[in-house]
Amino acid sequence: EQQVPHDAASFLFTHFHAWPIEYVLYTFTVVLSLCIWLLLRSFRRTKGYSFAITVAFLLVAASQLYALAPTTLELGRYGKLREAVPIHSKLDALDTRGKHFIEPTTNRTILLRGVNFGGGSKIPSKPFQPTHILHEQFYTGWRNVSFIDRPVALSEAEEHFGRLASCGFYFLRLLTTWEAIEHEGPGIYDFEYLDYLQSIIRVANKYNISVYVDMHQDAWSRWTGGDGAPAWTLEAVGFNIKTLHETQAAFLHQEHKRKLPQMAWPTNYGRLAAGTMFTLFYAGNEYAPLTHVDGESIQDYLQRHYLAALSALVDKVGNEPNVLGFDVMNEPSEGFVGLEDLGKCAWPMRSSYLMSPFEGFKLGSGYSLPLDYYSDAFVYNHTEMMNVHKKSAWLPGHECVWKAHKLWDIDSETNEAKLLLPEYFKKHPSKDRKPNFLNDFAKPFYQAAAEVIHDNSPRSLVFIEPTLFFGPLRSIPLDMEESGKFVWAPHWYDGIQLVTKSYRNWISVDTHNEALVLSKQNLLNSHSGMIGNLMGLVQDVGESGIPTIIGEIGIAMDMVRDDNGIPSAYKTDDYSLQIEAAMPLLASLEQNLASFSWWCYVPDNNYITGDQWNGEDLSVFSPDRVMDESDIFSGGRILEVLVRPYARKVAGEPLFMKFEPLDIERKFYFVFNHSPEVAATFPTEIFVPHYQYPCGFHVTVSDGEFQLHNTTQTLLYYHDTTTEQHEVQILANVCQ
Repeated sequence: EQQVPHDAASFLFTHFHAWPIEYVLYTFTVVLSLCIWLLLRSFRRTKGYSFAITVAFLLVAASQLYALAPTTLELGRYGKLREAVPIHSKLDALDTRGKHFIEPTTNRTILLRGVNFGGGSKIPSKPFQPTHILHEQFYTGWRNVSFIDRPVALSEAEEHFGRLASCGFYFLRLLTTWEAIEHEGPGIYDFEYLDYLQSIIRVANKYNISVYVDMHQDAWSRWTGGDGAPAWTLEAVGFNIKTLHETQAAFLHQEHKRKLPQMAWPTNYGRLAAGTMFTLFYAGNEYAPLTHVDGESIQDYLQRHYLAALSALVDKVGNEPNVLGFDVMNEPSEGFVGLEDLGKCAWPMRSSYLMSPFEGFKLGSGYSLPLDYYSDAFVYNHTEMMNVHKKSAWLPGHECVWKAHKLWDIDSETNEAKLLLPEYFKKHPSKDRKPNFLNDFAKPFYQAAAEVIHDNSPRSLVFIEPTLFFGPLRSIPLDMEESGKFVWAPHWYDGIQLVTKSYRNWISVDTHNEALVLSKQNLLNSHSGMIGNLMGLVQDVGESGIPTIIGEIGIAMDMVRDDNGIPSAYKTDDYSLQIEAAMPLLASLEQNLASFSWWCYVPDNNYITGDQWNGEDLSVFSPDRVMDESDIFSGGRILEVLVRPYARKVAGEPLFMKFEPLDIERKFYFVFNHSPEVAATFPTEIFVPHYQYPCGFHVTVSDGEFQLHNTTQTLLYYHDTTTEQHEVQILANVCQ
């Protein structure tokens, strides 16, 4: 049995039950105050003196402890719009220069703002298969699915793109999947779906919205607990998709009959099916040289088909004027590459069933084993015997890939499984050193993908990501000699908030420095530092670095559930806690002048099943919250902080930007340096949302002149080119 420590500290801090910490601090304060009083009394101080000192201490302590209580936000008045407002000017081309995005026609620096559109792209529309339902065709009808109308029906697209443009989101990460393009079989593409995707992109263009198209995946595929790859990729390796859940080679929401543990789906990255597929995809030639499909190495086979599907996608939409790039693969995984010991569970998060890779190998090969079950993140529930019917995760005639490579075997006398090479993945087989997944295996794939993209669309940017759990910043940064129009697109979340679906503004975890963070200001500093560190990882790529966009960042909307599992905000329509959780994330992005695409916007989100995928509910829009159909902002969530003024096109180099969304004046302040490479005829464009300034605003500039274009919510600032530094300040008019 896998032994896992169920210690109090792990439960308290990682599960994030913050209320016991608060009560401990309150009790400690009272006890310490009593000790102070007794100490003063022992020095024969007067009663009045001792009492005064003790009360003073209590008042100071109380003022600090007050910050631990949940905040009640005083939200002001927000604007309404009856009709969509398009973005002021199109972004028809995008280039890179060092760490900056550049508009090539004007040399202005570009700051990108957008959302992921949308989470619903992960699941097919025909037949509709959200993960909370085990559809009768899930295992047998995968060749005949369709992803047309995911993430949105073409007939409804204008409504949603109009809303996004009115919110100032003009650069969307548009999700698609390998399965959506090539579900029927190897080399068979769904051209009707590609036609649909092209039509969606053209609707976005009507509102001057640009996109970068994301080849999305999570944990490899829908049959391994996520989304992305077609089912035939698993069968090509020898997996039996019908038994993956029962053998614990995968954990499926569709098959789990009990309450779904929070964030259980990421555990699939460490299980047999997804761990094997990623290892074979990126590093099969090194670690699984005996595995072939029709005489072709498994790595070459999988990458060839993936890149061909990418080529079909780029060929279809890559030359649309508002398509500015492609995200090569969402949240790739190193699989088992780099693991120190296959006999130990190295998975960082405890949710659902916990096992070591070797235990996964055995379960997948017909063994029954006891596994610890976590009913919520980091909350141990019980130990359960798994695969009691001794099913195999492999198709008849196939055996475990890793048994075939002699990592483990079965003792002929005892019939017991024995781990022969526990450190097999610890070293790079041909270089005899510790593998660096990003540079050894991901980089060659990224370069091959860039060639495919640029063969069909030479102007496109190529967005690349680190692995999902690439750890603290002792990780080796990307080592590439040529920038090659690459963009670094890491993701960042407040892991505590996301995993526990709870929030306290005074406690978090700094995953880069592996430290507990206490106090509101330290939390903001930590968030900002981690985002800045992510951006710094690529400062030495090429001659002067490459730009960064935070490809995903967001918060769980379904926080603080009652005994029936219903989030409080859905009953009260009070999103104060969600707003407060989003504030330090957005402030950290501003401090780093970071471009980002917020996760996410799901047109068919609802209050019962959320984003329709693995229990997640992060969408910034829900039809269930539409109260006023005449107001384009109705249905939005956390717009109070998410919709904000920002400099979009800068005639120089941005230096500082800050917005104070809860201040009565909603102050916006922006500073930049003049660039001689930008002609004086090209102004700095600042998005000024009517939503934040319903009663108007007044502008102060350090020099030059400005123009207001209220019909497009835009301030155009023409600065004095003889001055180096320039400032813009916007303050709201107080509504009467």
